[in-house]
Amino acid sequence: MGPLNGTMLLDCAGSMRLVGCGLLPAGWSLLVGASAAELADRVTDARALWGPEVDRVHDAIGNAASAERQIALLEGFLCRLLDRQRHGLDPRIAANDAWIGRLPAVSIDDLVGTLGISQRQIERVVAASHGAPPKLLASKYPILRASALLATGQAADWREAAGDVFADQAHFIRHFRRFIGQPPGAFTADHARLARLVMQAKWDAGARSPLALWS
Repeated sequence: MGPLNGTMLLDCAGSMRLVGCGLLPAGWSLLVGASAAELADRVTDARALWGPEVDRVHDAIGNAASAERQIALLEGFLCRLLDRQRHGLDPRIAANDAWIGRLPAVSIDDLVGTLGISQRQIERVVAASHGAPPKLLASKYPILRASALLATGQAADWREAAGDVFADQAHFIRHFRRFIGQPPGAFTADHARLARLVMQAKWDAGARSPLALWS
């Protein structure tokens, strides 16, 4: 699944086991290779990217006796993919990550100054590594940070989560619904229990950046 600039609904009939992981932009660049913008908000068959080994790993994970073994199999597969890579990591990805981590205190002009390229080039570079142009990310990540604060109990209500970024409650709720799929009240109720549990687990494991908490 490519980078999401909206929300995704997972629907299934009966019981299921869901095993997966999120890729940060650096991991996407090394493991997938394709522009993140090309696969943004899309689902593609992993076999088209990584070949028939995907089927073997899928079957092994399905037959694993424990969650720990499932994760070990998935991690081993990803590590093998990394070992096969021969190209280095674009250093601009780290600069883009740092810029996102400082939002909304910085603007795209700060990123232009850091990378030393034109704004038009910035648009292409950031979209390729993060799946969306800077203007969209500047709206997206303050909301993702707010949702993480709510999910992990670091903010008691929408005012604490929103901070000084949004003009008023209506402005905050509109953007929250755009990127999270529901208003803050519904998000903190059981309607988003899985998403909140995942973020809480990442927080407990030491993740702090919006990128790591939501990916």
